[in-house]
Amino acid sequence: MIGDNNIITYTYTDVNGCSGSASKIVFIANATVGIYDLDTLPVRIFPNPTTGEISVQGVVVDRIEVMDVHGRTLLSKNHPGVVLDISDLASGIYFLRIMVKDQMVVERVVKE
Repeated sequence: MIGDNNIITYTYTDVNGCSGSASKIVFIANATVGIYDLDTLPVRIFPNPTTGEISVQGVVVDRIEVMDVHGRTLLSKNHPGVVLDISDLASGIYFLRIMVKDQMVVERVVKE
């Protein structure tokens, strides 16, 4: 839907019979124009996996949101600086929605 996060999951199998799946969140900004390429910002997230603190480098972040695999926002911060603490969250896979001016990128992070 326009203005929402949409999770696309695909499953694959190689010639040896090994299989897996991967998910990506896409944000549809404007249906008449298309889908923004979410990988255009030079964002670096580390360490990944993490036990708590995550460094965000490469951009000055206006807003960051931590979402679970169902797209629910668990944590939201305006101008968080370069370190985000997710140590209170359970172990698992999360998505960071990082907003910089009029652009946005979503990055996957694993919390151990």
